[in-house]
Amino acid sequence: MSARRPLRSLALALAARRRPVRELLPVLDHFHLALVAAEEHQVQAAILEGFRKVSDQMGSALGKFGLSPVDARGQVFDPTVHEVISAIPSADVEENKVHTQLRRGYRLGELLLRPAQVIVSTGGGDKPADDVPAKEKKEK
Repeated sequence: MSARRPLRSLALALAARRRPVRELLPVLDHFHLALVAAEEHQVQAAILEGFRKVSDQMGSALGKFGLSPVDARGQVFDPTVHEVISAIPSADVEENKVHTQLRRGYRLGELLLRPAQVIVSTGGGDKPADDVPAKEKKEK
């Protein structure tokens, strides 16, 4: 038996899981959106808890196949796992850090199935320039 056979078998097994898991990512996205909307609109606690349980169960079941989320919130921008949708100035978030995660990314084992969609901070924001004297800052 050659050393390549186990690697080939592993690659085939991963490829067989990739397509059905990828097809379920929009379902996870919609569960997440439903949970956010339910919290914002103060939906009854029992309904919200039911959504959470189903969402958690779906995530747990897919986790058994090797699916794991890529959480970009607050991370330094990494083009290998993040897809930039926009960049904005922010006084609260450092330059080149993720300001907002728009859509969660996912990995299947070590393979990136989908990058996280993010808005990246360009830094600065409304901070006054350091080289402007205090008197001029007040006048502007």
